[in-house]
Amino acid sequence: MITVTERIATFDIDGTEVVKFVPAHSVYGVYGEGITATLTEGAQEGEQGVYSTAESGKATIAHYSMRDTLYLTGSGTVTVWCGQSPLDDPFGV
Repeated sequence: MITVTERIATFDIDGTEVVKFVPAHSVYGVYGEGITATLTEGAQEGEQGVYSTAESGKATIAHYSMRDTLYLTGSGTVTVWCGQSPLDDPFGV
């Protein structure tokens, strides 16, 4: 498990990774090549609530969900962020 103590963090994944947010915010974004993200453990691409960065390199995952964990699948460098509003997005989604 990767614990994110800042609003934004960049790291490498290979396979599946669980990301836990310490900041008490509830909007999450993921940036990277071909990364799949979900708020539900074990969800598969194509299911509701599963987001892929394959098309644009970025995905906004949750709005005001009050959840603090993301499940990421893929390989490569990924940046995750959390904020109090989608307007906090450092990449301007």
